[in-house]
Order: sequence, then structure tokens, then C-alpha cells
Amino acid sequence: MSKRWGFEHERRRFLRSAAGLGAAGLVAPLAWGQSNDFVNRNPLINNLPPGISSGINDILARAQEQEILARIREPVIPNRAFPITRFGARGDGVTDCTAAIAAAIDAASTAGGGRVIVPGGVFLTGAIRLRSRVELHLVEDATLKFSTDPRKYPNVLTRWEGNDLFNYSPLVYAFREHDIAITGSGTLDGQAGTFPNEQGNPSAWWWWKGGSGNDPRFGCSTTDPDPTRNFPCLPNQNADSVRLKQQGAVPRPLGTPLTPIEQRVYGIEPNGTMHYLRPPLIGPYGCENVLIEGVTLRNSPFWQMHPLFCKNVIIRGVTASSLGTNNDGCDPESCTDVLIEDCTFDTGDDCIAIKSGRGYDAMVDNGIQSRLHALPPWVSFPTTCSNIVIRNCVMQSGHGGITLGSEMSGGITNVFASDIQMLSNTLDIALRFKTNSWRGGFMTNYYARNIYVPNGVSSSNGVITIDYFYSADATDRPQDAGPFLPWTDNINVTNLQAPAGNSKWAFNLRGYSPLNTPIGGPGSKQLTDPIGSISVSDSVFHVATPTTTTFPFGDQIQAVKQLRLQNVTRNGVRLPDGVYSAP
Repeated sequence: MSKRWGFEHERRRFLRSAAGLGAAGLVAPLAWGQSNDFVNRNPLINNLPPGISSGINDILARAQEQEILARIREPVIPNRAFPITRFGARGDGVTDCTAAIAAAIDAASTAGGGRVIVPGGVFLTGAIRLRSRVELHLVEDATLKFSTDPRKYPNVLTRWEGNDLFNYSPLVYAFREHDIAITGSGTLDGQAGTFPNEQGNPSAWWWWKGGSGNDPRFGCSTTDPDPTRNFPCLPNQNADSVRLKQQGAVPRPLGTPLTPIEQRVYGIEPNGTMHYLRPPLIGPYGCENVLIEGVTLRNSPFWQMHPLFCKNVIIRGVTASSLGTNNDGCDPESCTDVLIEDCTFDTGDDCIAIKSGRGYDAMVDNGIQSRLHALPPWVSFPTTCSNIVIRNCVMQSGHGGITLGSEMSGGITNVFASDIQMLSNTLDIALRFKTNSWRGGFMTNYYARNIYVPNGVSSSNGVITIDYFYSADATDRPQDAGPFLPWTDNINVTNLQAPAGNSKWAFNLRGYSPLNTPIGGPGSKQLTDPIGSISVSDSVFHVATPTTTTFPFGDQIQAVKQLRLQNVTRNGVRLPDGVYSAP
């Protein structure tokens, strides 16, 4: 079978399954015909001793990683300069420079491209929209300070937590452009969490969360025993979030049609109705040849970097430093050929979270292509995220180090992570894969090597967690009651070092089986959907749960077809090399 034929065959099978929009389990394609899944599907190699088999798999994986890197190139930007001060911008932190920055970008675009230069100073601005062959360059001591007035961010087409909509513009946006860049050593400050602000609440943007951990920055709370930590429930995102998921994720009751994209208008409606779904700091849509390099990001309203439907993306040397609620560092969604390297993440949520859409919006056309013609030619359904290379990054704080999901209904494949330092004392999970039967999707061809987790993870989680029972809110429950069966296969981890800390488990692996489903609740049902192949080698774990002499060695492992261990040490005890399975 040729690689291309295999890809198309698996894609057609997936789309036939999705077309019914019913409650039957939808199993995503095994590996989309990719050659580096050869090891797991070839019985001769699969039966080799773990060391030999993993060695062959590693060689094939590195070859494919190099193929991806060979395709990725920097955008082409003409050597012409357009200082924003030439167009009336003033770096006093007070003058609204939105129009001046837009004029500089338009002038550069009209000239065939060039560098829009932000000099030293603090420049107040609303939404910035990049054009093809235009680079936004911030010199040292330059700061773009973004307004907290929601009216400065007019509605654009985007996604919010995996579902398509018209919403507030990302603070920096581009739509279907090519060769765009944000570079320099300056700072983009979203001003989230500030007071006073133009939203009339105690914490700009973050208050729209509607409450998180009784943190006074993140909205209302009425249940804390300490009355000084309770705050009024001003308008927030909760109702909008539930409404959007009903329109585009899995409308209920099952079988309810999707809401057409044209009717999903959030942000500020033409009649003035205001909504509360926060925008990301940087969010290019459907762009090719994207570079974000060198800049520092602070105080993001929502996710910090969210390339969506993009191809050929480089994120290099960025400092993503924002500790607000849902302040993921970098979330490539439904992208292909992405390089994230030499970055530092100090985040209020996952450092890197790879995504591919949520529910039916990731699987079938809601009008976004058939009527709006918004998708670029390299995107089709399901809106898979593929060919992601992550290397040489430092993660100072965050919930998850490298995460797949939870918006991953379109599937994620071909992820390569290497030489990552996860230094946080409050890390929840190092390598995390999160989904459930309301999200489904597939996670295949994943390779992580040289991962350093010196302080371990939280006392309630596993260092490596693959969890089919993830739940973010009430729309995810019961976690086994949805219409989609996830599929995970060919997950490979080499040289993960977690030598200290208070992690609960080395492995928290939970697929679906008759032993752990149904979990109870309306629609909950018995499922048989085990996790596929996982390989872990040359790794060290120090965990709180004592090590037992027999599999699963004290860890939580349920419904796993194949777990290969080679030279794995848990609490100073080398586990027996071998291939294990769990019902």
C-alpha cells in the first residue's frame, strides 16, 4: 500500500463514520497510512525483543522528523522598513495607536511587503491585523500595550475551545495570509488581570472566566469559607461557553443538527449584545509561512499563541509569561508542519497543548467551507493537527507540560518532542493525553525523548497520563456517554527523567473497558475501547505510590493493549523489561 493511498483510504473511512451524526461509536483511523507506524503493524517486528523493536521505531521516527523540518522555512519578508511613528503612533502609553499601526501595515502591504517597526516606548493599541509579507518587529524596550476595551476587537472568524464562531479578534490576527511574522525582543502586553480597566470589573479579561479556584483574579466565588475570598458574579463566559458547545460540539439530544456558522455570532453583536468568550493574544487563521520569534508575551486574555488551520509555522525563542486562567502557552490547532523551539513557558495552564477541534465541528462542514470558503487548501475534514516538532524548550510553570487535547476530535498525529525541561514545582502532568467519548479523535505517532521533570508532578496525577475520562465541565459528563470512541496508538517515550517529587504514579493510563464502564449517570454505557501501543524506555520515575513486584507495579493502568517497558526504573527498582497489557 502506498503512503498516499493509505492516507486517502483511512480518511474516507473516517468521513463515512462521521457522516451519520448519530450516537454510534466513531473510531478514528489507526494511523492514516503513515510509514512510521510500520513497527506496530508488522507482526515480525512487533514480536522482536523490546530493545530491538524500539530501536527500529526510533530510527524511523527521527527520519520522519527530519522530513518535516526540511519542509519548514521562514517567511519571505522584503527588506523595507515602516516605523509606526511615521504614521502617527506615539509611545507614551496613552495615545491610541490602533489606526497608526494599521496604516503602517497597509503601507507595507501596498508596497509588496516589509517590516513594520515598533520602536522603544509603550504603544497603546486595539486589535492588530497582519497582511501577507508583513513582519511586525518590536525592538528592545518596545511594548505593545493592548486596550482592555472589548470594542477594540471587532468580530472575526475563529475558533473558541475547538468550535467555530465569530468572536472578538485575537489581539494580533491574520486571515488567510502568507509570509507573516512577529519578531524582535520587545513585549506584547495583553493587560489581562489589570485594574482599573475599561471592562468595569476587578480583573480585565480574566474576570470573564466566571470563577476558578476561588482566585480573586478569575471571577466570582460564593462558597469559600473565608468571606473575604467571595466575589460577586459579574457577567462571564459560562452561558456563552455552554451555548457554543451545544451549537458545534455535540448538540443534544444526539442527532440535533449543528447550528450554521453564520448564526454563531459572539463578541459584540450588531445590536450591541455583548458576549464573554475571551480572545487569544496571537491568533493567525489559515495562514502559510508564519514566524513568531524572540518576543515576550504577558497578561494574555486567553491562550497566548493559537495558530489555527496554519501551515509551515515557526515559533522560536518566545517567552510566554502569563499566569492567568486558561493562559496556555502555545496551542497549534488543526495545523500542519509546526516547529516550536527554544521557547520559555511560564503559564497559567498547559505550556503546549496540541488541538484539532471539538466534536462535529472537527469532523463535518458547518458551512465554514461550503458557504464561507474560509478553509485553506491544506485543511479538510477531519481537521487533523499533524507534523509537530517541539525541541529545546524550558517550562517554568504550567498545568501540563506537553498536552494533546482536550479539543482533539479531528485527530492528532506525528508529534516529536525532544530536550524539554519541565522545571515547575506545581506541574500537574508532564506528558498528557486527554479526551473522552464526547470528544473522541485519535492520537497516533507520538515520540518524546530527553524529557527532564526534576520535581515530578502533582500528588494526584501520573507523570505520563493518557485518560479517556477527562472532563472539563458538565458538557463532558458522563465521560462515557458520548458518540465518539477515542483511539490512541504508537506512543513512544525515551529517556524521561523524573527523579524526585511527589508524583502519585509513573503511569496513569485509562482506556475504556467493561471493568471501568459504565461510570453512571444519564446515557452512561459499557464500552470496550482500549488504548493501543505505548513504549517507554530508559526512563526514571520517583513516585509516592509504592512499587509492587507485579504489573502494573503500583500504577493505574486500565484497558491498555500493549505497554512495552525497557530499562524503566520506578522508585529505585528496575521494572522487568517486557510487553504488558491490562483489561
